[in-house]
Amino acid sequence: MKQSVEEKSEGQSVAPYIIHKAHQFLAKFVYSPMTLISGFYINIGIEWVKLCIMLSVLLAGIKVLMAESCNIMELVPCANAFTTSTLPSPECCERLKEQQSCICQYMNDPTLVNFINTPNAKLISDTCGSPIPSNC
Repeated sequence: MKQSVEEKSEGQSVAPYIIHKAHQFLAKFVYSPMTLISGFYINIGIEWVKLCIMLSVLLAGIKVLMAESCNIMELVPCANAFTTSTLPSPECCERLKEQQSCICQYMNDPTLVNFINTPNAKLISDTCGSPIPSNC
C-alpha cells in the first residue's frame, strides 16, 4: 500500500519518499532506456529534449520580460542630475541606457514629465550618449 507524504511525515522521514519520487522522475526523463528501432539504438529521451526546449523558451521569455520592465526607481542615481545642473554619474548613465526603451513611457506619465522633459534631461542624455526619443 502506498503512503502519502502526510502519512510518512508522522514519525518517519520524508526524505526517502522524496528521493524515490525524484528517481522516478529522472528515470522517465534522464535515465530512459534504449530501444532498437530499424536496427539503430535510439534514446527514448524525447521527453527530456522537449523539457529542455520548453525550459529554454521559458527562460528566454522571462529574460525578455525582465528587460522590458520599466521602473522609474532605476533612475534614482540620476536624481541629482535631473534636479540640478550637475553632470550625471557613470551609474546614472548606465541606468539611463538600461531604461532607454522606457523613456517615452516616462515622458507620457503626467507625474514624471516635469522631470524628464527638462533642459537638465537633455544635458544628461547628451552626456550619457543616450538620446531622448523624438517620437514620443
